[in-house]
Amino acid sequence: IIEIGACSPWQSVFHYDRKGSLRGADFVDAVARLLLRFELRSTNLKEVWLRVTPEVEEPPGPAKWQRDQNGELREMPQERKHTFIDIETEARIPEGGFLVLGASPTVVEAPVLGRVFFREPEPSTEKVAKTPRDRIYIISPIIRYSEDLRSRGGS
Repeated sequence: IIEIGACSPWQSVFHYDRKGSLRGADFVDAVARLLLRFELRSTNLKEVWLRVTPEVEEPPGPAKWQRDQNGELREMPQERKHTFIDIETEARIPEGGFLVLGASPTVVEAPVLGRVFFREPEPSTEKVAKTPRDRIYIISPIIRYSEDLRSRGGS
């Protein structure tokens, strides 16, 4: 998980789902993160399959009756986690390679979901410059092999 941090106190954003429908969401006091899933495939153990899924979590909502892990009904705060599987990214990263994630100019021009992940929130004080900065992420998986595998003839 890459914990990006707090978003703007209130943010309204839009994105297209896999069917091409426009979806919107309002986030209040939310935290953004990127979920990373790594996979090695037996066809080439020197490359990594990487899946990146954006997620936004707001503070818990009002309590409601839900089943807990043991299957018992309990009154628990509502989890308000939004995982955007529709816009996850998957890439094959060769040995020594990397994935760069960054924003298009659209995040500046329109209230799109990418703004949550690729733009820092605008400062709320007068003492700080009013120009938010862009973020980019460089993900470089490193594959390490156990000495036991190497001594048995493994790669």
